[in-house]
Amino acid sequence: AVVLLTLGGLLAAAQQRGARLAEALRAAEEDVARLTSEATTVAGQADLAVAILTATDMRRIDLQGFEASRDATARAYWSATRGLLIVADRLPAPPPGRTYQVWLIGDGGAGPVSAGLIDPQGSGRGMLIVPPPAGSSGGSVTVAVTDEPRGGVAAPTGSKHLAGSL
Repeated sequence: AVVLLTLGGLLAAAQQRGARLAEALRAAEEDVARLTSEATTVAGQADLAVAILTATDMRRIDLQGFEASRDATARAYWSATRGLLIVADRLPAPPPGRTYQVWLIGDGGAGPVSAGLIDPQGSGRGMLIVPPPAGSSGGSVTVAVTDEPRGGVAAPTGSKHLAGSL
């Protein structure tokens, strides 16, 4: 009887350990899938950045800082055929509940078009890499950065922090 109880206890412990190992394996598989997805995204962005920087129509735009971002430095690399790469340094944290949104303003007279959001992280560095919006032309362009409500908006409403034009 003692042997059976001991064996029963060992079996129960082995089953519990097996369940914990199965859960750990499931969590590890989820981590692998998430990391694989992130790596694919980063590789795609790196490819797009290289395409922008090497495009025959690429033009550099130096951005000037305004207001709280007066000390920020930023540069945009614009290709009407490949997209926009914008890098910023010393960009202060946006006001609480707000985020930085990048706008492209073309020479066609159309209003600003959102290019996306920049999160400067804790380091004050931020980057955005995006394909060109529909209807982009090779003419003059202005790149501007404003602070907007989290998630962004359809048209600029916040303070201008960075801007530069071709």
